[in-house]
Amino acid sequence: MIAHKKVFTSAGLYVVSKTDEPQRLWFSKCRGCEQIRTGATDDQLAGECAVCHQTITKQNIRPFVKPEAFSVRIEKAEGISRYRRNTLIRQRQSLTHFIEDVEPDSLHDFGLFRVALKEKGRLFRYNLGPGNRGFALCPKCGSSEPLCGFKVGKRHKKLRVLSDSIQCENDLLWGNSNKPLAFGHEFETFSLIARPVVPVKSIESLAFSMQKGLCRQLELESNDIGVSWRWVAKRSDGAEAEVILYDRTPGGAGFVKEGFDNWQAVVKKALEICADCDCEKACYECLKDYSNQSYHNKLDRVSVTALLGG
Repeated sequence: MIAHKKVFTSAGLYVVSKTDEPQRLWFSKCRGCEQIRTGATDDQLAGECAVCHQTITKQNIRPFVKPEAFSVRIEKAEGISRYRRNTLIRQRQSLTHFIEDVEPDSLHDFGLFRVALKEKGRLFRYNLGPGNRGFALCPKCGSSEPLCGFKVGKRHKKLRVLSDSIQCENDLLWGNSNKPLAFGHEFETFSLIARPVVPVKSIESLAFSMQKGLCRQLELESNDIGVSWRWVAKRSDGAEAEVILYDRTPGGAGFVKEGFDNWQAVVKKALEICADCDCEKACYECLKDYSNQSYHNKLDRVSVTALLGG
């Protein structure tokens, strides 16, 4: 947050009583298809992947915490002082993962795609901090910092020093090099699942073309519609995949439901966006925008044109 020409950054989670103490949950990422699942325990997630049948071991399972509220550092000596960082930590934007199962009989045939709609599709987004090294978190006082550069065994100060005791008495921090802790957020919203019936050369390009096609069809801004993708078989060149479009409004505004009802028009708009541009692969007139800059080197409008117009 920026206020009074200063940059304020959170130094941990807001924890002032036992009711605020965080709960440690778990998520798994399959090595074969890279699909993600969440659970209350790590044992719940271990076993055979339901999608590609790869074995998910404890090494593929990591802890995460749902942050209810963040806090700046407060020290009694300065009244209400705020921890201030002079430089911002820049990170690549991460993908929001669709973690629902899609029943085969919910998919409807629409030419090149099989499409389904979920009114309460579950999605999950997580952050492992700089270098994907994870975070160290004190569940008692809420103090947290990236594991990148963190010294194991280091004593830490309380996040909110409102008494004479500055040092936190808890030494059992969550997060280490073997089980890096993530901050994660799980939510439900209207979700449209579009599964191509033919192999896709660039799933990233197809996904962003569908997002932009839906936004153009409904005359929306691109930040109104979220986009994701995942493999529905073991990941490889040409592996079966699906694109997920979802309403960014909490609970869903119903935009993707309109997209489902007018899917052929969405596909037509996506084709126009890619086919009408004269750039070599991708530019800000077709597939590129600020929000997908992490994938700019993978975007190729030509592959989408060949798929949708072939």
